[in-house]
Formats: sequence, structure tokens, C-alpha cells
Amino acid sequence: MRSIPVSQAGSGALRVIGLLLPPDQASRLSDLGLRPGAVVRVLRRGADGGTVVACGDTRLALDGGTAARVRVVAEDGAAP
Repeated sequence: MRSIPVSQAGSGALRVIGLLLPPDQASRLSDLGLRPGAVVRVLRRGADGGTVVACGDTRLALDGGTAARVRVVAEDGAAP
């Protein structure tokens, strides 16, 4: 299964498989619920790569650089 950045993912349920971020940033996102194994949905994407995702009841706005480093796969096995 091929992973892609959440900034390039389509709609539908996505499973986070990795955070390719410095430890302090990865820890902060993990505290907010965005961690490997979490299921997220892309709600909005900006022209600069910024992405708003839903993770449970939490909505997170990720800047383009961060969104490019959050790796996801489709939850249902389809292409993300």
C-alpha cells in the first residue's frame, strides 16, 4: 500500500501511517490526536498546500509544510 502526503489526499477515510516531522512537532500533533493509526478526513485544502483535517471531533489546520509530511493511506484500501 503506497502512502501519500495528506496534502495530496482525496476525500474519504485516511489512516495516518507516519509523521515525518521534528520530534517536538510530531509530539504536539500526537497530543491533538493526529498520530500514526489515527483515521482522518480532509475537509479543506488551500492553494499553498495547507490542509484542514478532521480527526475524531477535532479539526486541525495544517500549514503546507506540515501537511506534506503527514503520510496517509486510504482506510478502505483504495487509492488515497
